[in-house]
Amino acid sequence: DWSDKAWLHFIDSVKTGDTAFEKAHGMPVSDWLERNPRAAEVFNEANAVKAAHSHRAIIDVYDFSGINTLTDIGGGLGALMAEILQANPSMKGIVADIHSVTQKGEEFIRSRGLEDRCKTVECDFFKDIPAGSDGYLMSHILHDWPDDRCKKILRNCHKAMKPESTLLVVEMIVPPGNQPSIAKLLDLEMLVTTGGRERTEEEFKTLLDSSGFELSRTISTQGGISVIEGIRVRA
Repeated sequence: DWSDKAWLHFIDSVKTGDTAFEKAHGMPVSDWLERNPRAAEVFNEANAVKAAHSHRAIIDVYDFSGINTLTDIGGGLGALMAEILQANPSMKGIVADIHSVTQKGEEFIRSRGLEDRCKTVECDFFKDIPAGSDGYLMSHILHDWPDDRCKKILRNCHKAMKPESTLLVVEMIVPPGNQPSIAKLLDLEMLVTTGGRERTEEEFKTLLDSSGFELSRTISTQGGISVIEGIRVRA
């Protein structure tokens, strides 16, 4: 019902660009979920189901062998990181997220027997990101935010990265033309719920270019998502 209430204000979002959820509930979705733990639990479970399908798809198409230490920014409990580490036994991982998430993340990582190779770090990606890893991963993070906020996150990544570090962005890509697409439907969902958006490949390229990165390649997966690889090109 809380999602339905937001969608009742869909036309307001179309007309103004404002977030329908905030109009319906008087606050951003993140704040509302903190105050409604049962709804947050359902929301997180739904995301976990979606993530379970996408994790293996990422590992199937991307070669992580050149990355010794990988940081997952906004990595939640560490489910994706755990899958990557289990598939790459010599890699070490860092899961960076807000304090309330990292506490639970430590328990999850221990439950997978990965505490010797993976740690959690408290992180507000709008302020600071852990420095010095070989690779930085963001899975379904940028679509939550409009371009100006994404640029802030990406520039903080740029600041934290070594010159040879690799940026990996996992998102759906909106295909060209006017054919139906799940990415296009999700684009509307993001408009209504978070004020974010899905993006075309060209829009990702522009976003990366403006933040000090070059889009080196885009790899499609069987799960409908893509791995967008960025190279740090300027200080």
